[in-house]
Amino acid sequence: PRTINFLGFFTAFSTEGGDLVILSFAIHTLLTIFYPTQTGGLYIIRYYIYVLSIVGPAILASLAFINNVGYVELDIWCYLPERPIWYRIALSWGPRYGIMLAILIIYCTIYFYIISQLKKLENIQTSASSGNGNNNDFNINLQIGNEEKLKLRYKVMARQIKIIFLYPIAYFFLWMFPLVSNSLRLQLKSNYGIAVLVSFMQPFNGTVDTLV
Repeated sequence: PRTINFLGFFTAFSTEGGDLVILSFAIHTLLTIFYPTQTGGLYIIRYYIYVLSIVGPAILASLAFINNVGYVELDIWCYLPERPIWYRIALSWGPRYGIMLAILIIYCTIYFYIISQLKKLENIQTSASSGNGNNNDFNINLQIGNEEKLKLRYKVMARQIKIIFLYPIAYFFLWMFPLVSNSLRLQLKSNYGIAVLVSFMQPFNGTVDTLV
């Protein structure tokens, strides 16, 4: 039992910690793009984020020992028991569902924001280029030059976003089959094919995190 609780605690601790890190990365990206010269993302509060990424998962992992329940041995790892249901919902999958939803909203917001800014710059440039009068040529050229620089910046950001999206896509892909498996287990159902995929995805999670 001690070995199972030890392995289960650190499995839950590392999993929840990874979830918080991914959420922090998404928030940092959002702040950097929307307020590039004001906040510096989460860098100014990075030490608080470090502490939260350790203390938060440690608290959630420790709550499993309420009523002397602890962790149990499952197919390929030691983790939270399937019953009572609230253990997994409150201490694992509930926060993970929330983090998944937040990541999806954040990255969709970033993507559409950059696309809208590029279109806005193109419209401004088109309007400025169609202006008449020799007296305003210098101002128009200056304005176009500034807009070109800003447009180039957003294009670079758009290319970077495609790379940044790799991690959330990998995150969703890795947790897709465990999510389905957990939903089935909550209904006291099981599927052999899903169980095999989950058995592969759990250790493969670390490999993909390292590569990304």
